[in-house]
Formats: sequence, structure tokens, C-alpha cells
Amino acid sequence: METDDLELDTLGDRKTALFVIISDTDDTFNFIVAMMYTQLFNLLCDKADDVYGGRLPVHVRCLLDEVANIGQIPKLEKLIATIRSREISACLILQAQSQLKAIYKDNADTITGNCDTRHQKPKRSSNQRDNHKVFQIVVVGGRGSFEPYRVSSRCGGMCC
Repeated sequence: METDDLELDTLGDRKTALFVIISDTDDTFNFIVAMMYTQLFNLLCDKADDVYGGRLPVHVRCLLDEVANIGQIPKLEKLIATIRSREISACLILQAQSQLKAIYKDNADTITGNCDTRHQKPKRSSNQRDNHKVFQIVVVGGRGSFEPYRVSSRCGGMCC
């Protein structure tokens, strides 16, 4: 880790794909990935403000699959609230919303509240009605109806 091979400062200048792959059985170095995301969001926000007048020329979309396995991303609740205006978005993909609450405690609601889109794959289990109720309240604001079996989804997540 003596040199910068990631070149995070070039994201947002041109179309780029960066894949961050971590072990799903050994979490020893997950904190490095959490720090990298914090650094990435801060770096891109500063770049958008200082170089591009507030918005990156190329939208940066971060798909954080299995975000709960990364561990806690420092100050995510603040970052998630400020990145969208700078052409940065994050899609936090979780197995269950309880994972977010376990990691971010009281800040989980702030993170969820700052995501403009939420998807939840309906589960065919004893808590199915609860999942339907949460989805209806979050997405529809408690108004209207939602039929969970008509949704086609491969994952559950929140896009901010």
C-alpha cells in the first residue's frame, strides 16, 4: 500500500469501472474497504466543489453489494445526505434492513431517510406481512397499494 494504484481522483472525469472485491469468509481487511469508500466520497465531493463548480462531469454510481459485510463506513449518514447534488450516488445492497441497524444503530434511519429509492425483495416467510408493510410505508408513504408478488427483483437495496 505504498503507492496509489486505485487513482480514485480520476473517477468522475471519465467513464470508469472499479471493482472492490473482498473475502466473504475473512473480514480482517474489511476496514480498509470502509476507509476507501469514505476517502472516495470525500475526495469526489471536494473535486466536484473545487474543480467542477459543484457537480462532477461524469456521474459516479457506487453499487455497494453486501454493504453490511464491509463494516461501518465512517460518517456514512452525513456522506449519503450530501453526495447526490455532486453527481455521486450510492446503492446500498443488503440482505435485510436489520443489518443496517446493527452496524449504524441510530444513524440507520438517517441513512435510509436520505435514500430516494428503496427496494425490498418480498420474502415468503412468517414476517412477509411486515416486509410488505415496511415497503408500503417507505415507498408509497402509506398511501395506495402494493402487491409484493408482482415485483421482480434479484436483490434488496437502497439507492441514494
